[in-house]
Amino acid sequence: MNLSIGLSEHAAFVVLPKLLAILARAPGIVLRIRNFDHRNEVISLLDSGELDLTVGVPHTPAGRILSEHLFEEAFVCSFARSIRKQTLS
Repeated sequence: MNLSIGLSEHAAFVVLPKLLAILARAPGIVLRIRNFDHRNEVISLLDSGELDLTVGVPHTPAGRILSEHLFEEAFVCSFARSIRKQTLS
């Protein structure tokens, strides 16, 4: 089975290591990874059949492209103690 996946840079960093570990135990799957930068590019690649699925594409209007929310991330800002007393804007 061939599987073509499009990943944004961030999605590749977060999802790809675990995905590769899982697929290593799945014989017969040939994985092709493609990076993408722009949402419009990905929709064209899905429409043409060049990609089977993508991770990192924002939701499109209902019914246009099937999507499933995978997870949420929390981001933090860390800074040096010397910054603490300054006003952050």
